[in-house]
Amino acid sequence: MIRPDTSLWAFSVSFYQHPNVEALCLRLQDQHAINVNWMLWALWLDKICQISDFAVWELGVSKARRWHCAIVVPLRRLRRCLPKLGFWGACRTRLLEWELRAEKRELAILERSSLNLIPINHGREREASSLFLNHLLGDLKGEQARVLELFEQWSQVG
Repeated sequence: MIRPDTSLWAFSVSFYQHPNVEALCLRLQDQHAINVNWMLWALWLDKICQISDFAVWELGVSKARRWHCAIVVPLRRLRRCLPKLGFWGACRTRLLEWELRAEKRELAILERSSLNLIPINHGREREASSLFLNHLLGDLKGEQARVLELFEQWSQVG
């Protein structure tokens, strides 16, 4: 059972650690330029918060985009261009830590932007849609199906 008061960060960490999720997220990021934080947020909005107000999405994306482009993406690019061994490997490891902190902040921006817009019936049993996931993944129907399949597996474990 998924707790309706699950924070976006707690959900993201738990779901990302589920088998095959990390590989899928990195493939979506690297091959399709999908923002993984936005995908996790979309899943959280769709399946945990169970809301369908597109204003939530627009507000969150508008607030998080600047942070993502100015901080997260440059840290990732710099980390990926460094060698994995020796002195530069240590630098790369440190950059990864900073990148993860920046991603955590991005998730906090997304969650904060949606807190005032989550309806009173947040978390009550109802048919959860995939409105935001559909919007983000668009034509990647196979990938979307895989995300939903992994979500179902993850939700059965907890």
